[in-house]
Amino acid sequence: MPRTLVQIVPPGEGGVLDYAECLKAQWMRSGKPSQLLALSQPLAKQASLAQRVGNPATALSVVLHFSGYGYARRGLCGWLLEELNALRAQRQAALHLVVVFHELFASGPPWPLTRPVLPRTSSATSGFFFCGMIDEPVQ
Repeated sequence: MPRTLVQIVPPGEGGVLDYAECLKAQWMRSGKPSQLLALSQPLAKQASLAQRVGNPATALSVVLHFSGYGYARRGLCGWLLEELNALRAQRQAALHLVVVFHELFASGPPWPLTRPVLPRTSSATSGFFFCGMIDEPVQ
């Protein structure tokens, strides 16, 4: 059975979406169609990532285009880690997940703004930022 290829992007326009669309066009020319899926916390509350990617019996390759500020106002997106872990639990070995990191830095220090929420999210966020490929749920 062929593997489904899904690219996850933050909502809205910009360089991350442009890059994903270029990959989609190149893959299409190579005979490997992919779909773009915009994901945000409000969209995930409407339907989880696992629901959005379709049939759980289908082998799935996911390319997550990660830009912290694209998924959360302060760049702390623990909800996204929860969505990925739920997808991993559902798909197990049928899931290949690759993370493309965009915008690895921000101008100005973020910590004064994020200090109140860091204790709740630091372990999930730290594990997430240091992973290039997630083979198991990140604690």
